[in-house]
Amino acid sequence: MEEFQATYEKVFDRLLVDISHCNVQGDLCAYWPYRGLRYQDELMVIGRSPNGGDDPFSLTDCSTEDGRKRINRQARTKAEPGSHDDPLRWVPDQGHSRFWQVTRDVVRGLTSEDGNWCDHLVWTNLAKIAPAAGGNPQGKLRIAQGDSVLRLIPLEIAHFAPKRVMVMTGEDLDWFDWFDRLATKLGLTLEKGTGEVLQVAREDTRVWVVTKRPDRTKPDGTTNDAFVRDVLRAFQPLVRSG
Repeated sequence: MEEFQATYEKVFDRLLVDISHCNVQGDLCAYWPYRGLRYQDELMVIGRSPNGGDDPFSLTDCSTEDGRKRINRQARTKAEPGSHDDPLRWVPDQGHSRFWQVTRDVVRGLTSEDGNWCDHLVWTNLAKIAPAAGGNPQGKLRIAQGDSVLRLIPLEIAHFAPKRVMVMTGEDLDWFDWFDRLATKLGLTLEKGTGEVLQVAREDTRVWVVTKRPDRTKPDGTTNDAFVRDVLRAFQPLVRSG
């Protein structure tokens, strides 16, 4: 754990240096990956970016070593099991979010857990830095994170060793291309999916499922049943044949 944290913090520091040169307005927020208390390699969920957050900071903070250390420390502390009761304790309150609705139902389909379902997953994002007020990073703020993220997510995969990875970044070209670069770096062979699943990649002990954005596929008042069914079907079989 300590080796992972030290390496991750070093790469994250480089990311903060890179974004310090961006000309963006407003405060920002930073996130490390969050691990549920009872996670046992069941599922990693990768979104586009955190949608706002506390502990805001500015680009000026990113330009100093002390500022970057503070940002890294705050992001790490929030994500660490043991630093508080549950790093993902806030997730069930996001019941209005289709992203979290789908994640909940996929976890339940994999584990039969009906209670504290968020304990069984790791949550991370392609973009680690986003506007503190909410929304995805755009333009230079997104682009500046690209090289560091291509180093951070492989570190996360190696450390958390998920059997399944659900990537809910959708079809928008900027995000789709970003994941495609990551897949190339990881040596993944992506195959076309069906229904709400865009792509599937099978490694010896891991399955990757890339999906549409659930908030873009269904109008309000409809269920996520078909979306979840397509994802669970894509995760089978878990082990690559041949």
